[in-house]
Amino acid sequence: DLLKNIRSTGIKAITLPEDDSLISVLETRGNGEIMIGTKFGLAIRFSENQIRPMGRSAYGVRGIRFKKASDEVVSVVEVDESSTIFTVTEKGYGKCAPCSDYRLQARGGSGIINVRSGSKNGRVVSLNRLSEKQDVILVTDTGRTIRFRSSNIPVQKRGGLGVKLMGLREGEVISGVAIVEEGEIIEGVDVVDGNE
Repeated sequence: DLLKNIRSTGIKAITLPEDDSLISVLETRGNGEIMIGTKFGLAIRFSENQIRPMGRSAYGVRGIRFKKASDEVVSVVEVDESSTIFTVTEKGYGKCAPCSDYRLQARGGSGIINVRSGSKNGRVVSLNRLSEKQDVILVTDTGRTIRFRSSNIPVQKRGGLGVKLMGLREGEVISGVAIVEEGEIIEGVDVVDGNE
């Protein structure tokens, strides 16, 4: 009800400190689980009921505590025990891991290692929930795209480096990730067969 009757100029959804920014808004069922992923490869999974309801102008509560001050949140998704977690790094690496590999924690903790990010695979750019009937689209900062089936992504244990999903040119990085339904037609983006 707090977001009904939105004016053409918009409404304030949250109060943020000057050094913070809003990266995502997520509609949930109210009794699920939330996973937050950071650029340095950490993730935290906690019960949604640990976030108390508040007014639109509230600051909110801490979801994850950063181990390094320069870390930042890249994604927030609703998950459950049967979810598959798909992570992509800026140098074109990615992996799927079962949500059950990520233990439930108290909200506001520092999380656990999701991906070992480093010079080979780079920082994490996206953490998503992925199903067998979905495709993945990767977009680079130069505008190149690749689309492939989720079944072509190996399932690994939490904490690994991932596998190369897209070959990049010198200095090029992954800047965007989209999850689409299998068979959904997107002009100019064809599905790459895993055997090619």
